[in-house]
Amino acid sequence: VQLRNLFNYHAMDYLQLTTAGLKCLLPLSTVEEIFSLPELTVIPEAPNDILGVLNLRGDLIPIMHLSCRLGITPPQCRETDVVIVLRATGLRVGVVVHQVEDVILGSTVELRQEPDYGHPGLLNTAFVAGLAQVAEEVLILINVDTLIRAPVEVARLTSEGISAELEHYPSYDFYDRYWPTATLVQRALLRQRQQALCHQVAFQEPLGGTLTAVVFALEGEQFAIPLGEIQQFIEVNHLVPAPKAPSFIAGHVSLQNEVISLLDLRELLRLPQSPAPLKKAVVLKVNSMLLGVLVNDVQGIISYLSQEVKLSSFLAVHDSGYVGSIIEEGRVIKLLNINQLVNKLIVPTKVA
Repeated sequence: VQLRNLFNYHAMDYLQLTTAGLKCLLPLSTVEEIFSLPELTVIPEAPNDILGVLNLRGDLIPIMHLSCRLGITPPQCRETDVVIVLRATGLRVGVVVHQVEDVILGSTVELRQEPDYGHPGLLNTAFVAGLAQVAEEVLILINVDTLIRAPVEVARLTSEGISAELEHYPSYDFYDRYWPTATLVQRALLRQRQQALCHQVAFQEPLGGTLTAVVFALEGEQFAIPLGEIQQFIEVNHLVPAPKAPSFIAGHVSLQNEVISLLDLRELLRLPQSPAPLKKAVVLKVNSMLLGVLVNDVQGIISYLSQEVKLSSFLAVHDSGYVGSIIEEGRVIKLLNINQLVNKLIVPTKVA
């Protein structure tokens, strides 16, 4: 694997995923949305590496399979596959993978330069930016800019003409090509997912549509912030105190030649404050201003529908910035309306 423009991948955070047994990383800044695989519409004249297209809230999204794109295996789909919507080369494109695993802080990734990854002649390195060491594992760093091989042809798949013809393409083509063993129940499930994604509204209000969020831990509780609001994750090694600032401003750090304020939300969220300093932060952009929110740890990514958010009596929606709670596998994750929360804190005090 020859490293291409590897300098551009420094100071990034990543989404870790698995496809065809390979562990890979995608730059988190390119990820827009994540959801379970729906039924796709196969377009006969599409490039070979495009499985089909999806009507995502009125926008047509071309969908490819990452393991096929890497030249490892023919595209075969299954019920538990995941679609990651990326912004690449000016286009939105969906990438099918087998599993989304975690958010990886860029500070924990060591970029490596080696001639191969043990897949000589098999791995299509045109779509690989390099290798990354994360703890004891070596992962493949995907080059998002080269994923779309024929951008002009792919862009044509999002045209209004194609959109008008979608209903004329038979759904069985998708299963015949990519999942011939799918049962009637599995086909009905993917069709249900497709219809839900088609008719959802875009995320405008706190409880609208589908949302992908990053989960983080803070003093024993779990919170979530929409992925689209997050710029990156950082380790806090040197915090400059802000003696005259309000109590919720823990201090300032320098990030890429810009000084940003770090917010400690524990008092506002009525959380206990352990004596050990918080060493990680989620960096967000609110009203064109970069801010960091101190956390104990970043725990992963979830995607959910608006109806899965439960408004609870203990959540003061308008006062504290809570939207509601998400119940997932027995754990309660409190969803934050971070814009509302930060505006309440920052605007009245005029803190830069």
